[in-house]
Amino acid sequence: MENLIYILSRKGAHEKFVRTNTIELASECGMSQQTASRKLIELESEGLIERRIDRHGQSVRLTQKAVAELKTVYRNLRPVFEGVKKVTIQGKVFSGLGEGGYYIHMPGYRKQFARKLGFDPYPGTLNIKLETERDISAKAELDKIPAVQIEGFKDDKRTYGGANCYKATVNGVDAAILVIERTHHPADVMEIISRHFLRKTLRLRDGSAVTIKTA
Repeated sequence: MENLIYILSRKGAHEKFVRTNTIELASECGMSQQTASRKLIELESEGLIERRIDRHGQSVRLTQKAVAELKTVYRNLRPVFEGVKKVTIQGKVFSGLGEGGYYIHMPGYRKQFARKLGFDPYPGTLNIKLETERDISAKAELDKIPAVQIEGFKDDKRTYGGANCYKATVNGVDAAILVIERTHHPADVMEIISRHFLRKTLRLRDGSAVTIKTA
């Protein structure tokens, strides 16, 4: 299945509808025409492709869901061949609006943190202000590191977006960088979660300098 998505992306289907047929796809994927036809139907039913069929044949385009899956595979495989990149970011502590604790302690997030990161986070985030272009650029490098994905969820009130987490240390203490899908924070702000109350554990206050290193 993944191989077929990859073949379609190489044809440009991640950007637009492209002409193709099951004979061509079967040959490129090393499968029978019947299998290629069945897999296209399965991809469509799973919301991974869109198809247009007319008297000249069919056109296929990958959906955003499929493109997102390809990007995840890319991020996870890149370090395997290029070596795992370590990122070091420096910044200063500042007080946020207190929303982090409310969201982090919601069961839909909290259970995933415990299962995927291996710790139950303190109900609050440590907010870090990045003061140099180097550190802002270093934060952008996180996209090149495999992330621990926290899935979004719904409750009776609304839909909550997902997030990516990156295991890290803050001044040597175990933590994780939290990058939320739906955030109002600018590029020079970073949120950190940890099993510890980092302000107390590290004796931090607003303006304290910290060094974050990915694990």
